Amino acid sequence: MRIYIHNLRRYITYGGLSLLITFLPLVLYSCKVSIEGDTTPQQQLNPPGNGEWQRLKGIDGGLIQCLAISGSTLVAGVNYHGSLFRSIDNGTTWSETVLSEFPVDAIAARGTTFYAGTGLGTGEVFRSTDNGATWQKIAMGGIQIFPRVFLILDSTILIGGGFGLIARSGNNGTAWTSTQVLPSNSWISSFAVIGTTIFAASHEGMIARSTDNGRTWLQLPNILPQNSNLKLVANGTTLFAGAGNGVFRSTDNGVSWTKIGNLDIYSLLVSGSTIVVGTYRGIYRSTDGGITWTKTITQGIVGSALNVLVAQGSTFFAGTSGQGVLRSNDNGVTWIRSNVGMNAANISGFAEFGGSLFVGSKGGGVFRSQDNGASWEQTNGTMDNFDITALAANSSALFAGVFQAGIGVYRSSDNGFSWTGLNSGQAPQAVAANNSVILIGDNTSIARSIDNGNTWNIVYPTSPYVSDISISGTKALAATGEGILRSIDNGMTWVTANTGILPTSSSLINARKLIMSRGISLVATDNAVFRSTNDGIAWLPTKGLEGQWVNAFASNDSTFFAGTTSGGVFQSTDNGFSWTRLNTGKVVPNVVALFVKEDNLFAGTFNNGVYRLRLK
Repeated sequence: MRIYIHNLRRYITYGGLSLLITFLPLVLYSCKVSIEGDTTPQQQLNPPGNGEWQRLKGIDGGLIQCLAISGSTLVAGVNYHGSLFRSIDNGTTWSETVLSEFPVDAIAARGTTFYAGTGLGTGEVFRSTDNGATWQKIAMGGIQIFPRVFLILDSTILIGGGFGLIARSGNNGTAWTSTQVLPSNSWISSFAVIGTTIFAASHEGMIARSTDNGRTWLQLPNILPQNSNLKLVANGTTLFAGAGNGVFRSTDNGVSWTKIGNLDIYSLLVSGSTIVVGTYRGIYRSTDGGITWTKTITQGIVGSALNVLVAQGSTFFAGTSGQGVLRSNDNGVTWIRSNVGMNAANISGFAEFGGSLFVGSKGGGVFRSQDNGASWEQTNGTMDNFDITALAANSSALFAGVFQAGIGVYRSSDNGFSWTGLNSGQAPQAVAANNSVILIGDNTSIARSIDNGNTWNIVYPTSPYVSDISISGTKALAATGEGILRSIDNGMTWVTANTGILPTSSSLINARKLIMSRGISLVATDNAVFRSTNDGIAWLPTKGLEGQWVNAFASNDSTFFAGTTSGGVFQSTDNGFSWTRLNTGKVVPNVVALFVKEDNLFAGTFNNGVYRLRLK
């Protein structure tokens, strides 16, 4: 199982206690450093443009955490703030609604009423009585439940959340009580119902049972594997469980279990005699009670886990970790992407090749535009991994780094129609290319190819990881968890180049993103942005980005651009010495990639697609 950690701070507050889920330290320093010969002008020139950001359509997908369906209406929660996407035409097209600043982790539906909940922050619960068109926040009477799953039974509503808690309302959400059903270190992950018995399973592999409509609960013996991402589904009098190491079946209300499959389960669906499971490697289907399994998807799912499965008759829907929603109209035999309007892709990088603009996404593969972003098409061709970590191009080929040890990099020489795995032996986070050399970096080394990726040599062992590489002529810089590495011979040899860069409070220099352009080098660390005019020999701190978490750089002939987590895009018109916010009337959230093509600035975001700004 892979865990992705993004540049987000997440907190849970419970009983006055704040728990930090993901923490990235930000420590600010100030100092005065002089570099001999640096005579960069410090005046600000006129800004390059004053247009408005346009969110581009056609780069569809996203990390879907939950799905609910009622009639022809689907509602999907994505891992970006509190965004919901809603379809009223059975998943054909989607529109977006933002409920909260925290991701929506749970959705349920009954008739025209939908419920949604955020599993982080303060644990908010929302309700819609008009098929998800409008939403209202529900007052929980002081109960903090951090929703992960809902169960709606007539007028009874159950919400499973953190700390082993279940909240219950017997009057359609007017009043609530809470009960600790499982240990406080567990998260309720699913519900199932057989007759008058309700089952609640935790992510950690524990199960509790209630026979009085959820008022009281009894924990069952821990027979199933622990820490197993447990999912429960009932079909008639049979209970099915999907776990991290298999599929299990119980015919005695969860007292005993029989293993019926060895798959690593992320999601589980049982419809009639059909069992469908979502894994990291695809969707599998069984019609004989789990005796045999058939893989229903071989292309397009590798690198994109199946987080959730729901059904409406013979139509099945799957929520993925990057490719948005998939739909099957034949009981899960065949699947198609169903994402038009779901602009929630997690962007990893840009590249230009053959006059076209390419976008890489994590879990969604590569998209191509031949009209400066007006329209897009997915162009993964023969690529067998859609988890793109970086893009780069030279005059003869386009290169895509993938999170897959062994293959590492794919190459396309025909504008993305077909791809060849280059077997670099790495799982790179960074890729850079010119006409002489290709450089890639992962969490152990920097590798180099001088024959367009056919063969590779390890040129520098690194620890910790390489997060970015930039090439300018025969010179190159690499950003690592221990600072900057510098090469002056096309990446053959490397030396440390941290002079002038201030460390963090842990005495380490965590260099994350960098750029070399027009004789200027810029690097973003945890605490500041630094600038060099001598290809990284020595560095100066810049002004204007203090307190900003910088994730991306780009440049045109006169301006540098910096993309940040919360502040949008900044610009520098004095060669990176000072920075101001690019004032366009809209702050693009969570910018993780930037690219300039002709008179257009493109911003790729974390789970919010791509934006374009026309520069003037």
